[in-house]
Amino acid sequence: MGQAITHFMWGFQQHFCIDQEVHANAVFRLLDKRFEPEVFLIGILDEDRRDRLPACVEPEDDFWISSNSFYGVLKLAESLPANYPESKVLHSHPGVQDSETERLRRRAIHETVCKIIAECVNKPDGVQYFVSFPVARDGYLVSTVLGLQTEFVVAHPRLTVDRARIHAYRSFKAAVSLVDATVDEFLRDAELELSRPNAGEGLGRSARSPDELVRSAGARFTMDCVYKCDQNLDQIGDWQRFFEACNGIAALKYEQAAGCGRMVVARREHDGVLPAVKFATPLSIRNARGARKVLELAGRGLALHVNAASIFGLVEIGEYSRNDEDLFEVRVLGHHHWELAHAGQPLMDVRSGQPRLPAPPFDADKLRVDVRRIFPAVPTDDAERIVTVVASISTERHGTMIVVTADAAAEAKRLSRQSITIEPRRATPQLIKHLTPIDGAVLMSPDGQCYAIGVILDGVASPQGDPARGARYNSAVRYVQGHGSACIAIVVSEDGGVDLIPDLPSAIRRSEIESRIEELREITFAARVSRRRFSRIISWIERHAFYLLQDHCETVNRLVRQIDERTEQEDPSGFRIIRQDLVPNSRFDPAFYYEAE
Repeated sequence: MGQAITHFMWGFQQHFCIDQEVHANAVFRLLDKRFEPEVFLIGILDEDRRDRLPACVEPEDDFWISSNSFYGVLKLAESLPANYPESKVLHSHPGVQDSETERLRRRAIHETVCKIIAECVNKPDGVQYFVSFPVARDGYLVSTVLGLQTEFVVAHPRLTVDRARIHAYRSFKAAVSLVDATVDEFLRDAELELSRPNAGEGLGRSARSPDELVRSAGARFTMDCVYKCDQNLDQIGDWQRFFEACNGIAALKYEQAAGCGRMVVARREHDGVLPAVKFATPLSIRNARGARKVLELAGRGLALHVNAASIFGLVEIGEYSRNDEDLFEVRVLGHHHWELAHAGQPLMDVRSGQPRLPAPPFDADKLRVDVRRIFPAVPTDDAERIVTVVASISTERHGTMIVVTADAAAEAKRLSRQSITIEPRRATPQLIKHLTPIDGAVLMSPDGQCYAIGVILDGVASPQGDPARGARYNSAVRYVQGHGSACIAIVVSEDGGVDLIPDLPSAIRRSEIESRIEELREITFAARVSRRRFSRIISWIERHAFYLLQDHCETVNRLVRQIDERTEQEDPSGFRIIRQDLVPNSRFDPAFYYEAE
């Protein structure tokens, strides 16, 4: 007989909860690899039943909030709908009125659940919780709750105006960032899955793939922004299709040249828009070829003035209130590449139709740390010089590469037949721009001295190569992998972005690994195996498997087998996850990757 569920809502609630957490991990780590999402369920009994609990939380055991925290939700929510502006609007059709009354009741339940979570004294510090709208499920109104680390939610660009008005009695929640829009899309998918028969039966049945969900979130975020710019359009589809219109414009070339220009999104008579040229007849924004053609005019300080439907002409941006958030920019940066910005701040970067959070061309802090790790004796000033030099070329439209090696002088001599050797000269941001336009690498020593330019690198084939990347990237991999002494290559791609080779994982404390292993040991000897706790710990260990030593791997493998055996004894009919034994990574060096305690 399987393990009994005391706080029972429906038969597959555990499976559904686990599946949604796995899906959340895949989705939100597309945006920021630091996210560690948490998912749980809350059900409020919506039937007069004495044989069922008034509320249920999944997981029911070993969790920071319990089912009885929500026993009074229906009573607490009773008086809220009368305070909503929508309650003042009466509908003549009885069915419509009933639907609206029920929507407001569930909204009140949703707000009450959110309030209880926010005020729970045991709520984990530094985690922000988002709650889906309740869905009727086997007598309960069930909400999916998503927890994300607040530090990473607010670390990315975000707006402040989070409501958009429809009319005097109704507004809707407007996404303030790509993260916010992704949360909304994730919770909407969870609502859809909850409404299906036997929700949770079979793992991996989420409505959309992570890529599809984030793409939809990008379209939603763009729609909310352009709606705030101009609510007075004839067709609702104009706002909904603006994201795809931008993709279409960025995808087209004009006379073999990729697009590059700005579009100012604002209502036609916005105070901050200063007309330079007005088109007698506005052009349709969905006419991609026409829009791409006039984008050629948007340069030298001018931009196309558009709303979600039309292109009005060429304008400059004057003074306006940034706080109103009713003027945005779409910057076409290259082929299939554009970004959404507000008040000079990029909000979302879109490449080949796939949205992502904006990021600097390269991580200066990581390069600064990696240079000091690869060349421990390099003075701080020299390490900073390398970072400054790379920063100066990180946005160049042509690709280039810098190789920093401890034996740069000897390498310049060895590779003299396939490079241009120069008298050693210390690199500066001004000088490096004159040395990188030609093919090949710039060869530098850790103190910033340049020894050769246009270097054609050699090396042997490496399993670390990537056939999806260009020749420049793969030649850097081959050279660094085959090089005998300390070396780092910095590759600037033509399509934007900077790669560091080797791309070193960050250093961590050995105690972080060993504390997780100790938690596994506690689970092994506990009175009852907590599957949720085990799942979270082993997932963390697997994500950090690179840092495991041989004795770590042996201990984890043994404990996992013992926990699996206990789990099978406690719940013979439960599902199983078959895991491969962990083995040490041959590239791991504890002296290099373990921080001092």
